[in-house]
Amino acid sequence: MIKRTKGKNNSNFKTDLFYNEYKNHVVEPLSKKDFSTVRDELYSEIADVLYNEGQFKFPFKFGTLKIEKRRRKIAYNSDGTINKIGYKVDWKKTKDYWGTKYPGLSQEELKQIKGKVKIYCESEWRLSIKYDKTKALYINKNFIWFRPSRTLARGLKTFVDNNPQIDYKEK
Repeated sequence: MIKRTKGKNNSNFKTDLFYNEYKNHVVEPLSKKDFSTVRDELYSEIADVLYNEGQFKFPFKFGTLKIEKRRRKIAYNSDGTINKIGYKVDWKKTKDYWGTKYPGLSQEELKQIKGKVKIYCESEWRLSIKYDKTKALYINKNFIWFRPSRTLARGLKTFVDNNPQIDYKEK
């Protein structure tokens, strides 16, 4: 499989920033490794509740994480084919396919090839994780921007693929 390069959207808040803030406000802080372990377990528990129940309510009325399910809109081109603009590329399957079709080529060599086939996610539904702050009780809500981590978003797809009996509320 071809490795992913550095992304264009990087986090504004890094783990070191959170750890340093924690260390400055606690009398006996955990080691950085233990802090990361606790943080990862907390995120894992939040993700489990979110995937199984479809929502996670933060304590102290800080808002809710919800999974939204929307029906995909199908658009057709003038020649009658499906317009793929509304579909996301399944990069894992696409890169695996490119690895078998063009074996031994580096990522730079693959970029030179024009008109490569892309494999799209063609499910009927589109799931997304949203942060609902309408009932949250804090000020300056407009400055909060939620973008789910790659792990959380990919975990949702894996969970749905492995548990087809789970159904989320349609928006």
